[in-house]
Amino acid sequence: MAARKAMSKKLRFSIFERDNFTCQYCGKTPPDVMLNVDHIVPVSKGGTDDPENLRTSCFECNSGKGAKRIKVGVNTKDGMRRAQEALETVLLAKEFCAAKKARDEMKEHVTGYLCSLTGRRDCVAANVTGIINAISEFSPEKVMTWLDKACQNTGGDNYPSERDLMCYFYGILRNVRAES
Repeated sequence: MAARKAMSKKLRFSIFERDNFTCQYCGKTPPDVMLNVDHIVPVSKGGTDDPENLRTSCFECNSGKGAKRIKVGVNTKDGMRRAQEALETVLLAKEFCAAKKARDEMKEHVTGYLCSLTGRRDCVAANVTGIINAISEFSPEKVMTWLDKACQNTGGDNYPSERDLMCYFYGILRNVRAES
């Protein structure tokens, strides 16, 4: 019989890390137990060192199992943990997409409003971002009121320059922050 090839330390550690340094049979963790990497399908029965065939096991569980073939679905704890992680990832992705959509809509609205105040077709992205950041700090209604006030005080009967409008707007923000 040919000698079995030793598993790399990198692979061993990645299995421990994937399984959260927890025995996938009994749930024990170091320092209470010494961990091993167990083959779901034993090498003696054709199992490989493919990560899908490996799981973290404490010394006691691994010794007790021996060269028995374990069904992959035997560890419901591991499957439930992975399913929960997948569900959390999906929910976070949905929240991110909703937040991004709302921010994009806000950016479009603010850009349109700023351009209408200055009589321009396009506006400086940094100014739009500054206004959006102000909206996240204060309410949209307050920020739009301050923009209107800045426009009235800088433009008169003409459209104000975007630079002048934003200078006056940031002055209003500075005063509001100083008051609070």
